[in-house]
Amino acid sequence: MTRHKRIAVGIACFCLFSGYQRIASAQSVASSFGELDGKLKAGMTVYVTDNAGGKIKGKVTDLSASSLELSAKDNRQSFTENRVLQITDQRRSVGKGAKIGLLIGGALGLIAAVTSTSTPCSYACGGMDSPGFAVAMAGALAGMGAGIGAGIGSAITHEHLVYRAPNQHSTIFVVVSPLVSKHSTGIAASVRF
Repeated sequence: MTRHKRIAVGIACFCLFSGYQRIASAQSVASSFGELDGKLKAGMTVYVTDNAGGKIKGKVTDLSASSLELSAKDNRQSFTENRVLQITDQRRSVGKGAKIGLLIGGALGLIAAVTSTSTPCSYACGGMDSPGFAVAMAGALAGMGAGIGAGIGSAITHEHLVYRAPNQHSTIFVVVSPLVSKHSTGIAASVRF
């Protein structure tokens, strides 16, 4: 393998593996209603989990430093800060999917171009061994990857934590069950956060 091919493969591998890393940096979660200014706006659909464990979906109608008002199923509900455990909103990952697809598509394009067999036309006449071909292949697959990634990202929704009451920790569930067979006995345990 020539020096140019080794460099291109190294760059492609770096791009491919970096695509799996988290692209978007995590935003901080508010611990008071006063910190929600700018994160929640009127008309946004949110999910509020109250201190009784109930989860209510509604649209934000009003927000102050001490209370949140939602329009849920044709009636308004008001929540004081001490009544709310957490607030989440629903998001789509279009941008993140496009970035990951761009990186993976570009890396695969470089790998495909660099590892492809050469044609009778040599490097000098712009054949498959030429840098222009490698760049074109990487660009084409990067564009296709970005489009595919954006499509996948728009189809996937997830709840994004916006507010968590102070001193609230995730609940940990431990499930222990017996395992019995003809030849042995044991215990299976699973932990869920």
